[in-house]
Amino acid sequence: MAKVILWTQEDCPLCGKVKAAYAENGYEERNAQELIRGDNVDTDAMTQLAMQNMQLPIVMVDGEFVDPRAVISASGEAAA
Repeated sequence: MAKVILWTQEDCPLCGKVKAAYAENGYEERNAQELIRGDNVDTDAMTQLAMQNMQLPIVMVDGEFVDPRAVISASGEAAA
């Protein structure tokens, strides 16, 4: 089974859709606000967040970052 890490925050519709996509197999959830404030120094995740134009969620599967919209699309939900 893949190891999935999600950086999310409350009031994030895309975060909820990505969590739903991984709900069956499970995931580790991390607080994106800690990352943004600098409380959690994870340079790889922060770089990914910048590459996503500061849009959440950040999705990592087996050590590789994944486009959250691709996850949502693959699950059959609309990404809007």
